[in-house]
Amino acid sequence: MFRIIFYSIYWALFLECNAFAQFYENNDNVYKENIRSVQCYRGKDERNLPFLYLKESNQITVEFDELRASPQAYYFSIQHCNYDWEPSRLMVSDYWDDLSYFQITDFRSSQSTLIPYIHYTFQIPNKFKVSGNYLVKVYKDLDENDIILTRRILVVEDPLKIKLGEGQAISENVADRFAMQSLFFNLIPNPQFPLQNPRRDIKVRVLQNGRWETSRELEPLYILNDRIEYSFSAANDFEGGNEFRRADLRSYRYRSETVARYEIREDMVIAYQVEDKPRSSNVYLKEFDMNGAFFIINREFPIYDVESDYIKTIFTLKVNQPYKHDVYVLGRFNDWKFRKECKMKYDPAYKVYTAEIWLKQGVYDYCYALNKKGEIDERSIEGSFFETENNYMIIVYYRGPADWTDRIIGFKKLGVNE
Repeated sequence: MFRIIFYSIYWALFLECNAFAQFYENNDNVYKENIRSVQCYRGKDERNLPFLYLKESNQITVEFDELRASPQAYYFSIQHCNYDWEPSRLMVSDYWDDLSYFQITDFRSSQSTLIPYIHYTFQIPNKFKVSGNYLVKVYKDLDENDIILTRRILVVEDPLKIKLGEGQAISENVADRFAMQSLFFNLIPNPQFPLQNPRRDIKVRVLQNGRWETSRELEPLYILNDRIEYSFSAANDFEGGNEFRRADLRSYRYRSETVARYEIREDMVIAYQVEDKPRSSNVYLKEFDMNGAFFIINREFPIYDVESDYIKTIFTLKVNQPYKHDVYVLGRFNDWKFRKECKMKYDPAYKVYTAEIWLKQGVYDYCYALNKKGEIDERSIEGSFFETENNYMIIVYYRGPADWTDRIIGFKKLGVNE
């Protein structure tokens, strides 16, 4: 009897631990509904993507809000990962020159806002020993199973140079030539860093506008003595997409061009965005955007972090017939994830999709997308054009025959149609 009880308890604990172990994913994500406005960037400029050069004197900044009145005890740790974002075999002491975890001690309460929240900030100093992928995990009360958010950052070195092609390559896919953007570039070998077998030891991944879920692994076209060439391959093609739509919530005292009206109540502010329409059949129209990013700012108060309020923002998409797949509002503000709050509902009486999303005062890029069995389809609603302005990030990974993990030995940012 005792043995049966023992094994019952053992398996219950085993299953519970495994459930917690599988709770978070090695990507950019938020796991608590009251965690909002997560930003992770290089240095002090929130427009920067989160990367550091090995041994440079800079840092990564992470900020987030929790919609509650009192602070919590939060900690963060850093995990080195392989090319595929699975944890590497390295010990913490192999890749990090400091403690294995840190408490977040910089937090402040919101001031004079209708929606109370706590704003947290922490910096990750450049104490990295090796380059590669790193996952930042933020968790509660020293319990690494109680994850509240994760963020991906890059630490790079550059013994391998990346030479960009002049101009813009044309897609070899004739049918999609006016919708796609094709990249071409060369990796230039370094005599001080010989490559014995580039096809085996090197992997190249390209991100469009910092988005990992739409990133591509590219294969070289030619491997020559003086260069490794990436060009004229369908795998190099990215959908150009469209310029992002914008929600300008900097002030609810004065309407911006994106807001139809505000409704100010005692306990909240509601912003009704101007009604949107699909753009898939339109011609390309050049507009300024932030390539999917968002910035916290308001017009009335100078301390944006704690004096910006949260506004219930109503998005409306006019469509005569509902789509066969679910429609979502996406942007960097929600990590490009199909989250429950961002799922739109169709009203057949008014022939519109609507979604209610809580956003902190600021400026937000967003788009509409279909959820096709977990795959993001923006093109059906937003269209795709080769003229669209996009930013690309080329990442070159290397793992030699005797290496235990993947280093980043080449890194380059590229603007198309800037």
